[in-house]
Amino acid sequence: ERTPEGKAADGAAFSPWSTSLRTSGRATPVCSSAGAGAALYCAVAGTGTARIDPADGRVVWSDRNTALRDASAPIVSGGVVLSAGPDGKLRAYDPVKGVPVRETGLSASPGSAFPAGSTLLTVADGGTVTALDGASGVERWERPLTGHTRPDFGLYDEASGLAYAFEHAPTGTSTVVTAVDPGSGRAAWQRRLDGILTPVATAGGGELVLTEMNADMQTVGLVRYAPQKRAAVRIALPFRLDEPEVVMGGDAAYLLGRGGSLLAVDTGTPAGGKAELWRLETGVGRGSAPVLGEG
Repeated sequence: ERTPEGKAADGAAFSPWSTSLRTSGRATPVCSSAGAGAALYCAVAGTGTARIDPADGRVVWSDRNTALRDASAPIVSGGVVLSAGPDGKLRAYDPVKGVPVRETGLSASPGSAFPAGSTLLTVADGGTVTALDGASGVERWERPLTGHTRPDFGLYDEASGLAYAFEHAPTGTSTVVTAVDPGSGRAAWQRRLDGILTPVATAGGGELVLTEMNADMQTVGLVRYAPQKRAAVRIALPFRLDEPEVVMGGDAAYLLGRGGSLLAVDTGTPAGGKAELWRLETGVGRGSAPVLGEG
């Protein structure tokens, strides 16, 4: 994380760095972060799972798992780092030492495990949702999610403690969205909203922000939904984006598309008003979600 003055989040000067991880074939590392710049965890065929110091790019530890294939980004849950192994199991590592502490067999793909606080949510092919304790791997509950056939989880909101499941209708005209308590599996609310939507963030007042796609799976708009009012505000984007990463800052949504286009949109704009705040072409081929700095 950097401020506009080129300082790190803690006020120290930031020095750019580059780190190469050993890869197999054309594999590309996939990474996730934990804490406020505390650690960066990556997985890639040829290296396996690794922890990188975000301050200087130093590889703190690596499991050297050369057999890893089709890696997904590691998950941090319950105080451990979880990564899919080549044997179809979810492997947990001590985040400091990098030592494997346990393995968990899943009825779903390990890469589909979704972190919701200290709980991991997985969805089997039949649509059954299983919740596991992130620290121990012990099952907390298992049940079908009412109103869904094969849901996906797209967002966990730490402030409310809710995870958001979604499922697109086969016709491509609507999406069922369910706010789930990951501790109990109970649904706080469920709505069917028009459009091909994916929950990506929350805004003030517990409102949900979703991306809206067209039939070609390009993102063409945002939807800000207030569940208590059952009201949806739709914001059209000035141009289409492919697989954007989205982060919220107040009412502003920042979208970084796969081709490097960075777009800032005001989701609180009254109907008919101009939503675009600014745009920038970054040249980034496939970046991670934008990070908001100070200033």
